[in-house]
Amino acid sequence: MHIWTKEESSYFKKGSFPTNQPFCFGEDQAQVHRYLLQIRTWSLPNPRREEEVLRYYEDKRVNVHVGDGAEYMKQHQNYFDVIIVDSSDPIGPAQTLFEKPFYTYMKNALREGGIVSTQAECAWLHLDLIKNLLKFSKDLFKNVEYAFTTIPTYPCGQIGIFLGSLGDSCKVPKRKLDEKQFRYYNSEIHSASFVLPQFAKKELGL
Repeated sequence: MHIWTKEESSYFKKGSFPTNQPFCFGEDQAQVHRYLLQIRTWSLPNPRREEEVLRYYEDKRVNVHVGDGAEYMKQHQNYFDVIIVDSSDPIGPAQTLFEKPFYTYMKNALREGGIVSTQAECAWLHLDLIKNLLKFSKDLFKNVEYAFTTIPTYPCGQIGIFLGSLGDSCKVPKRKLDEKQFRYYNSEIHSASFVLPQFAKKELGL
């Protein structure tokens, strides 16, 4: 779980961490086990990438908390601008990360106009789960949206993204960026990620 304190939502340069950007004032990261932090460096075949990860954790703006992310949310109400959860699939203990109580904790941890973004499975495989997620989230957030991106190694080559905002819609970029710095992102990709197949659009009520 990554929780950022910054002025506005934005997108990152290739090969960079959010703390490399001038608009990021701080990041809190919650990991359920310290072993996961070690894996981040052990599994990287590229020495330069490993060095970058290590520099990231040495940044004074980064605070790493080993423990239950839900409990961490409870202790930090009205505190964060952006919360991003790149969770595992909803199996076993991770099931609670796709239920209303956890999303309520995150919503309460946001400042005015804040945004929650979570891993939201794939519309080709988990439509009922996504439908339930969006349904209860509409009780919590001003704007509830679902997008997707392409990940070749994932089932069906896609992964969904839940976006819950206490402010404006996330469908339109907040500002114009120099897109030459990115390997994947551009404003057209941003907007197109919210365009769903008709079956998903119908079932999800979007």
